[in-house]
Amino acid sequence: MVQEQSYEIDTPYEYPITPASPEWKTYQSRAERLAACHVDDALLQKMTTPALVETVLTCPMLPDCYAYDTLEAGMRSVSAYFSGID
Repeated sequence: MVQEQSYEIDTPYEYPITPASPEWKTYQSRAERLAACHVDDALLQKMTTPALVETVLTCPMLPDCYAYDTLEAGMRSVSAYFSGID
């Protein structure tokens, strides 16, 4: 029996800290920035597709994908620490 998943969240995640935030500049390491941008997997799994897509597109760390030779390699790298891409 296949169980249908209920997508309860239809609004994208609002990141509390972004590169435009004054707090962003206080972070000394990439690890601190990653932690500030973390979205819980359980929350991502409850999102509708439009909410999830917007959450991915507004992820402050998404531009990291352009730091690689190919976009595919960059997306693989970002998806290692941001499961919303999966």
